[in-house]
Amino acid sequence: MKTGLFLPALVSLGPYVAGAVQALINEGRLKFDVVGASSGAVIPGAFVATGQIDRLVDLWQVWENRDIMGIDWRTLFKGALLWSPSFMTNQPEFQTGIDKYIAEAKLLPGVRFRFHVANLSTGEEEVLEYPGASMPFQTALHAAVAVPVMFSAVEYKGMQLADGATLNGSPLEKLMLCTDGERVFIVGVAPQVPLVHPAKNALNTLQTALEWNQFSEELISLEQANELNMLLQVWETDRRMVEQLVKDLAPELLSEVHRRYHETAFLPERAPIEIISVFPQQKLEGLFGDFKPAYSRLLLERGRQDALQILERIG
Repeated sequence: MKTGLFLPALVSLGPYVAGAVQALINEGRLKFDVVGASSGAVIPGAFVATGQIDRLVDLWQVWENRDIMGIDWRTLFKGALLWSPSFMTNQPEFQTGIDKYIAEAKLLPGVRFRFHVANLSTGEEEVLEYPGASMPFQTALHAAVAVPVMFSAVEYKGMQLADGATLNGSPLEKLMLCTDGERVFIVGVAPQVPLVHPAKNALNTLQTALEWNQFSEELISLEQANELNMLLQVWETDRRMVEQLVKDLAPELLSEVHRRYHETAFLPERAPIEIISVFPQQKLEGLFGDFKPAYSRLLLERGRQDALQILERIG
């Protein structure tokens, strides 16, 4: 069975995703033929696609804010704040989490790694797949996590490239469900139940609104994929029923039935895919850029336990 793993944009809750994926791989003995990721999830996706999930979990247990990002004071002063290309730098992230461990040559044999970037020069979303894409692997990874305003866009062939979530926050269908897989695991951070405590102030309200804006994209893309799956299942069932009836009653018309199906306006481009999601039951706490080893270890275990429950449910 061809199995895929999709990691949508994960705000700042990367340890939860890393813990869940480690459980799927180590305890669940799952091997992923395709790994798709968006935005910051491209980093854990790259570790999975190169067979280094255990290393990523080890890193999350010691990573702090300074290992991920920092304020680019020189650029801010030089650009007089508002005229700067960005407010912060994620060079530490490249040094500790990308360039040091990740390379195209390290991709596991037979594994397809797919992610997207936003072309700010054309306003188009570009889907990249490795091995195979012409853009240098490291350049593409840097662009995929270049959140506009926060970090500088990546220049490539006269174009400005940035975080793909700028244009599409959860490209489930485009990155994963079009790859001829039969089963897909989605590991995200969108809570499954409403928030227990309301926002207490304007800043907290803004944070909650921004988070739900991103969470909702995960949930909507999942809902749309399930609706399409149902439509495809109905289509396939009806098609097989019609073909069997024609075969039993008038087999000489079977070729005509095939022709009519081929000419129809609705031609499914893929078969129904089993979708298994791993999401936290309730909202996980954690501000963007608030990385603390002790809390990261809690998130790692939380993700692991949620994944183990899913593994037990599906047998």
